[in-house]
Amino acid sequence: MKAEFFAVAVLVLLGGVYAVYATHDIRCLHRSDFTMTISSDGDFEQIKHSGLLRINADGTGIDSISTGGYFSYERNGRRIKVACDAPGILQYTWVEHGHVRGYDAGGKKFLAEATRELILNGFDTAAGRRP
Repeated sequence: MKAEFFAVAVLVLLGGVYAVYATHDIRCLHRSDFTMTISSDGDFEQIKHSGLLRINADGTGIDSISTGGYFSYERNGRRIKVACDAPGILQYTWVEHGHVRGYDAGGKKFLAEATRELILNGFDTAAGRRP
């Protein structure tokens, strides 16, 4: 009886370990992290993103980001960050020279500039991540 109990306990334990690793692999399959910083002659530019990112068809904005992912672009005192804390809900943070702004026409224009920079720097729009 003890041997049977021990065998079942070992199988349950191994099954649990396998389930944890299998789930971890599925969650990380499409995870992509990227940071690029350029600084020269008083100019500063930084592009960061994490997770699966989908740029809209005309390349001027973001359609979706995987849950927990984000996209951030900063250039000479202006910064835009788009994050997804819940499935399908994007949160926009637009900062201009230290002042948080509402996501207005200026923020949309800056996001369009940011997505163009991301594409120019090798972002794979079909896959939603860096090659």
